[in-house]
Order: sequence, then structure tokens, then C-alpha cells
Amino acid sequence: MKRLIVTGGAGFIGSNFVHWVCANRPEVERVTVLDKLTYAGHPDNLGGLPKGKFELVVGDLDPRPHRRGLPDRRVCVNHKANKMARSI
Repeated sequence: MKRLIVTGGAGFIGSNFVHWVCANRPEVERVTVLDKLTYAGHPDNLGGLPKGKFELVVGDLDPRPHRRGLPDRRVCVNHKANKMARSI
């Protein structure tokens, strides 16, 4: 595997997974984090990752607006995104 997309990768679980992949999987050359950066996702969660190993694409799972920023071949997707229903 050469490239990986992690949806929800700036949230708690997703960012920890991204940190683990970058530290333990040398065969993964690049990690693309796709996150909407709402209530749980924050770019600070990706601090300390090696430069050039990952990129952050801000957006949701609707591929139309930001498809140009995502890799298009030889990609594995790891889905960590979640939307929490909030009720009063």
C-alpha cells in the first residue's frame, strides 16, 4: 500500500490512527486526512506528524467540492468519520 485516506482523521480516534500509521507502517508513503473540522476534528490533533508524510484536506464525505484535492489511484480508505446526533 502506498497511499491512505483517513476520513475523520483530525478527530480523537482518527488522529491517533494517523499517528500510529506514520510511526509503524513505513510502506505507507502518504496519508491524506479528510476531515470537516467540526466539533471533534482539529488540526492540532495532527501535530508532530512528519512533514511530507501527510496532508489535511478540509471537507466532508460529499466528494464533489474537494475531489481535486484527493488522490485518485492506489488508495486505501480508512473510515473514522462520525456524525453525532444532538438532541435537547
